[in-house]
Amino acid sequence: MASYQEIPEVTTNYSTIDQSKLYPIIFKHRRLTFQELWDNEPVGDFKVDIVRKRAQINVENKSEAKLFSTLQHNLETPERDLFVVFGQTLRNEIRRAFQKDDCKTTYHWPVSENIYESFMVKHKDFAISKNFKPLDKDLFDAYRKANRLVLSTVSLPQAEPLAWHAFVISLNFVRYVAGLTIATSNQAQPLNALVARANKGLFWSDLLYFKAMGFKTFDWGGIFTGQSLSATQENINNFKQRFGGKSIVLYDLQSAHSIKGHLYLIARKFLGKR
Repeated sequence: MASYQEIPEVTTNYSTIDQSKLYPIIFKHRRLTFQELWDNEPVGDFKVDIVRKRAQINVENKSEAKLFSTLQHNLETPERDLFVVFGQTLRNEIRRAFQKDDCKTTYHWPVSENIYESFMVKHKDFAISKNFKPLDKDLFDAYRKANRLVLSTVSLPQAEPLAWHAFVISLNFVRYVAGLTIATSNQAQPLNALVARANKGLFWSDLLYFKAMGFKTFDWGGIFTGQSLSATQENINNFKQRFGGKSIVLYDLQSAHSIKGHLYLIARKFLGKR
């Protein structure tokens, strides 16, 4: 029987992230030009209408900001300490994914056009099947163009991926922004179990990869809050919480940098949006 502290060896194929080649995230939406900043990125000297600050720990005017509840890992934590907080069942599933199922992980950065289009097509089908909101293609296009997008996959040897994860990165910060697993039948229990183990193993591999790349904070992309969550929302929260991330509330804030931008924010405020 494996020791509760035994860390499974992960076989992975990856490219090293060159942080000097991370460029500003700028995109157009509804005839406006946006710049998106993550964590503590400074505002650049760009002609934009709206600056969107994401994952801010502190903001001056909290009444104008949108709260964002999430879970985070400190990637400066030793690997063993990251792993042991998972819980015995989760640790065993991850060990089995790599030691018995022989899963392999792959990391794509920068993301090629072929890999990107494959992910976007697969995620569109996945979102339809799960009744999830589709990805914002303009925004994801901007992430890729700025080299801020990282895609990871997990698969059996010489086989198609069982799961995909997508991340947006800044200098020290990485956030999980989308993911998918392959479609399976409700009657295919062994395959369902394999895919579930592989997906959990991929998240463990993700933590190791971004830690090795020098990132300091891994963000799980938010958790649902409120008094009347759906069963799906509760399941997603429970899944993320099994990995032991620390609960934190961050702020998202938009500011206008042109007349068009001011009019846009006034209209959003009138509609009760932030």
